[in-house]
Amino acid sequence: MFLANFTSPTWTLDVPIGTLSTLLVLILVRWVTKRIPDMRVKFLVTDIIVSLSMFTIAAELHWISNLPFFWSWLTIGLGELLSMSIGGVLIYALGKRIKF
Repeated sequence: MFLANFTSPTWTLDVPIGTLSTLLVLILVRWVTKRIPDMRVKFLVTDIIVSLSMFTIAAELHWISNLPFFWSWLTIGLGELLSMSIGGVLIYALGKRIKF
């Protein structure tokens, strides 16, 4: 995400805010899921935490473009929830066949 944020027209905010947000969420996810043995539950918990963390993007959109915060958070969070759910199912299925 760090490199992808440089392509944004608002990269001066996206790079530091997006990178810091991603780092903090990954640390939180690692801390919360490290004692969960079931990989499916880990995927679910990670999916929920990352989806809820989309408030940072919603706040940035609200600040820059005056978009409604809660509507942005809801739509971005649902999109993240959907994409991570599909990705989680695929990674879990691949993990059953391939040793990662």
